[in-house]
Amino acid sequence: MLDPASLLVNRKAKQRKTDRIDAKKMVRALLAYDRGDAAVLSQVRVPSVAEEDRKRLLRERQRLVKERTALTNAVKGLLKLHGVVGLEPRAGDFDVAFAAVTTACGEPLIRASP
Repeated sequence: MLDPASLLVNRKAKQRKTDRIDAKKMVRALLAYDRGDAAVLSQVRVPSVAEEDRKRLLRERQRLVKERTALTNAVKGLLKLHGVVGLEPRAGDFDVAFAAVTTACGEPLIRASP
């Protein structure tokens, strides 16, 4: 498969672009390649479905990590805004540690619901 946009052209010259001109240039490029001029065309490797799936999963994972980091930073910012420092929102014991946080008056930050 050849892409007409990938063929070498003189960029300084103003040229017409038609299918007939592109077809002639592609035939010339194929003939040159057939004669042994490997610089005229380059080989493209089409990725497999598994490789595309792996790339998609990697992009999705990166998006989720970015979102998790943003949420963690938001929670840290809210905690710091209320004077709570030293709590790590992603720690396993965050619920227990957060329940033990008290205000400057000594009252619990979160009141237990009745």
